[in-house]
Amino acid sequence: MESVRIAYFVQVGLDSVPLLPRLFERIHHPENVYVVHVDAKVDPATRSRIADLVEADERYVKNMHVMESEMVTYKAISMVTNTLSAMTMALEKSSNWHYFINLSGADYPLLSVERQMSLLARPHVPIGRLNFVTFFPSKEWKPYQFRIRNMHWDPAAVGYQSEKSRLRLIRSLRENPLERHRAFVFTKAEAWMILSRPFVAFVVRSAFAKRMLINHMHVLSVPEHYFADVLYNHSFWRKTIVPDALRKVVWYLRNKRSGQHPFALDGGSTVMSRWEYIATTRSLFARKFVKPDSELMDAVDLRQSGAGLNASDPRVDDFRKDRQIFHNRIVRHFDMLTKKSLELQGYSAPRGAFSSSY
Repeated sequence: MESVRIAYFVQVGLDSVPLLPRLFERIHHPENVYVVHVDAKVDPATRSRIADLVEADERYVKNMHVMESEMVTYKAISMVTNTLSAMTMALEKSSNWHYFINLSGADYPLLSVERQMSLLARPHVPIGRLNFVTFFPSKEWKPYQFRIRNMHWDPAAVGYQSEKSRLRLIRSLRENPLERHRAFVFTKAEAWMILSRPFVAFVVRSAFAKRMLINHMHVLSVPEHYFADVLYNHSFWRKTIVPDALRKVVWYLRNKRSGQHPFALDGGSTVMSRWEYIATTRSLFARKFVKPDSELMDAVDLRQSGAGLNASDPRVDDFRKDRQIFHNRIVRHFDMLTKKSLELQGYSAPRGAFSSSY
């Protein structure tokens, strides 16, 4: 197989709305499927503009689907249930895709969509055998136990509809009564994933995943735990884990932690001042971006992805070598990661599968 087909899910909040036109342009491909959700806290007029953006473009109408808006609380269970709804829609709308990639509106591709489709179809990677999630080292999981030990309430999960909806910590002298009887390992991972279609179907439909969802109902920052916990705590799916979601997120800048949200890559003293974090990565996407059509996005297109370039621009040839070097670096990293995971499964790659050609 020369390329796979991908289901992209874009979760949109108010701050990322101005970034959508360019993001859609960069990730769209006629053979893929796209599911878009706009938070119900975004005003109706803006939600209508996004729907119009899709409906007015005949390319998007064919394979881009806008979900009915619902309230989503940051860091809470409604983010997970919203993702599960998107997975269900992707499964229903197309039987042809192989991988599911979740995005926010503030993500931007470092590799063109065609290259992403080819990379995930590398000849040594059997379709449906791998799931890419960036797990923290296991020794770092314990400090996050308070997230499941203490109970948290998600207003959106109980139907509370307000633009001021926020996650609220339930103050109690008792810990979560489920915690003392917990029979699974509570892991810690990033919330961004590349998941195989078989696993997506499992997490949407299986009794195992539904029981795990109940156990995560009151967990803080649950998108960083639920899908990772389903993978890790199931004997079959654990063997499919590749511990890197190929996403560049900057949490530390000059030895300072960003806090609740990652640093904006285009938020430095100049637009290009944080280019080094993108230039040295081996990821398919980076986040977060806050400035639409910025010089930094132009640099990504020109020096890395090659997407959206004007062939008449003389700089296209000037940076051709840079783009190839970046592509090759990602391929080597991808091959190293996947080879190790497949060996743990006892899978032997076919002869010549690790050819350097790309």
